[in-house]
Amino acid sequence: MIRYKALAYASMLVVVFVLLFGLGAPVSAAPTAFSDGTSVAMQDEPESIKLITRFPTIKGTASSSFDFDVEMTYTGKEPKVFDLAAKGPSQFQVRVTSQYDSTQVSSIRLDPAKTFSETVKVSAQATSTSREPPPPGTYTFTFSVASGQVKADIELKAEVTGSPRVSLSSQNGRLNTEAAAGQENHFTVVVNNTGTVILNNVTFSSSKPDGWTIKFSPEKVDSLALGGTREVDVTITPSAKAIAGDYMISFSPSDDSGSAYGSIDIRTTVVTPTIWGAVGIGIVVVVVAGLVFLFMRLGRR
Repeated sequence: MIRYKALAYASMLVVVFVLLFGLGAPVSAAPTAFSDGTSVAMQDEPESIKLITRFPTIKGTASSSFDFDVEMTYTGKEPKVFDLAAKGPSQFQVRVTSQYDSTQVSSIRLDPAKTFSETVKVSAQATSTSREPPPPGTYTFTFSVASGQVKADIELKAEVTGSPRVSLSSQNGRLNTEAAAGQENHFTVVVNNTGTVILNNVTFSSSKPDGWTIKFSPEKVDSLALGGTREVDVTITPSAKAIAGDYMISFSPSDDSGSAYGSIDIRTTVVTPTIWGAVGIGIVVVVVAGLVFLFMRLGRR
């Protein structure tokens, strides 16, 4: 009898425990499994979109193309079309393109049933219309997606390092000169630092016809400040056997970084040396004088 009473008391305690604690526990919806192994909760999930990139900051020079791959994950009830937009500083042109080619896109259809993220490429590059390249620093770009009230954005950053750049021009703006065969002839070029860093140890090279000699004075510019210029005297000596006519020679500078380069082409007209011109005139004078003398002698007879 006592044993039956103990069992009854124990049963009552279990019922009380279930009533007190079991009914208050939240009941989670059982997930529904799909044939592909994925599952979703029975209760409705709020619509949202998530943006992520593996490399939010990219480093390069002002002439680099900064390309960010951005993954988009959409959670919702049905597929939606999202508008895409990207903006950045005025010195840069920002585009949104397909992940696989350079096709520019402004919207994309996202399907929440897909088990993988859609990816687009956000590319930023300094505009070609800018007179000066963007100075070194960190530049921020914003990529945004939106479909009604469902929207998100992500910040992307480009760290622009110094960009060495050098160019050559002529002192008087002319890209042609004259030179006498076998003689030294001088031409002045101007070295311009058009980059965003100081140039060090700028040296020069030339492309010239066989047998010609090209010398630079000075042979090296130790340092050239931002926006700085320096005149360099170029001694051009054509071959002594050079035939009169037009020849093309090129001058190229480079700095110790090896990434600053530029060139200038100069059309050089080889003329007959003055001494040979005088000799030719002398020969003509002698011939004419001889003919006059002969006519005078023959006329007396």
